Amino acid sequence: MSTTPNFIGQSGEQTSFDSIVRQNLQTVSSSLTVDAANNAMSAGPVTVADGVTVEVADGATWTVV
Repeated sequence: MSTTPNFIGQSGEQTSFDSIVRQNLQTVSSSLTVDAANNAMSAGPVTVADGVTVEVADGATWTVV
């Protein structure tokens, strides 16, 4: 068991290998693309800000749970 605290960055990336809880922002504030080689998942609810686009390429999936 690790004695190092588990910190989760604002981008959702873990800063410790054994992190079990992930966090994400509730608002998408910059346009982004999920390309065909990737999938994406967010914990909802999620709001896309005015003027911002989320593009999900053919073959990719964005799931909000």
